[in-house]
Order: sequence, then C-alpha cells, then structure tokens
Amino acid sequence: MTQSYKSIVNTPNFSIYPNPVKESFTLETRFTILDVCISDGLGRKTPVILLPENQIDIRNLKSGMYWVKVQTSEGMTVQKLIKE
Repeated sequence: MTQSYKSIVNTPNFSIYPNPVKESFTLETRFTILDVCISDGLGRKTPVILLPENQIDIRNLKSGMYWVKVQTSEGMTVQKLIKE
C-alpha cells in the first residue's frame, strides 16, 4: 500500500517547544501527524519515536542543530531544532 502525501506546506503547520531543547520536545499541530524525521546538518536521519501527547525524546542526540520534518494530513514542513 502506498501513501499519497500532499505537497510541501509554505507556512509551518506545527510548532516545536521548547526550542532550544535539552531532553525532549513537543510537536504541536492541529493536524494528524503521519510521520516525523530528524536529520542533522549532513542529512543523517535519527530514528524517532512519537510518545504520548506528541513528545519526542532526543537525549541520545549530541548538541547541535537539527532539522525536524513533519508530515501531517495537510502536507510536509521542516523546522530547525537546536539541541543544547
């Protein structure tokens, strides 16, 4: 079964808080989250487990800048995340 996704959304359809983050952050959106991906500056992807209430634990990541790509029912957007 293949999923059909809507196109890239020009305006973010989710929020990340807190940002910068130390251990975990929350994704806030009014849409259904279909997929989440975190990548570093070199494009290496980190496995993501979406916890209850849309929380994501990133204690295992090194300090630095990452990109969070979220696919929702309304499309895909990417936002910057700073790990302290």
